[in-house]
Amino acid sequence: MSGHAGYTFFIMSEKSPKKIGEILVEDGVLSRQDLNKALEFQKIEGGLIGQILIKKGLIQEDALVAALSKQLQIPYLPLMNYSIDFAVAKIFDQEFCKKNCLIVVDQDDNGACIVTADPFNDVALASIEQKLGKKVHAFIATPTEIMNMLEVAYGQEIPVSQPKTASG
Repeated sequence: MSGHAGYTFFIMSEKSPKKIGEILVEDGVLSRQDLNKALEFQKIEGGLIGQILIKKGLIQEDALVAALSKQLQIPYLPLMNYSIDFAVAKIFDQEFCKKNCLIVVDQDDNGACIVTADPFNDVALASIEQKLGKKVHAFIATPTEIMNMLEVAYGQEIPVSQPKTASG
């Protein structure tokens, strides 16, 4: 169980999670050769392997988040496929949501559902729990999906699907 800030979101397996690169290779999103090249680059330059893979155009952002979802056992919620309660989303200041890369998508008597790019941001999650007086159920999505939906929630843009290209 995750012990972040005293609340548990999801139960994780006792064994060590697979590395993100291995998940991407197993899912057929990334070749072993490209992973090895990216790992060599990481040894020299540093950085997060997922961000290196995206920056080099080897994977798309949604593929990384789907793999992180598997690794962390936190459900991936593609926001373009979900009907958001914008009245609930607007309970929180847009700047707070942008700064923390999250959006509250729904709430009921059992809690509030949030979608975040950082499910371990304990300060933001605790702030939401405190303000709503409800347990938070976290889901993961890409930063781009979240930022696009925040624009929609605050009446600034209509969501547009990101076209997928071979080069990223």
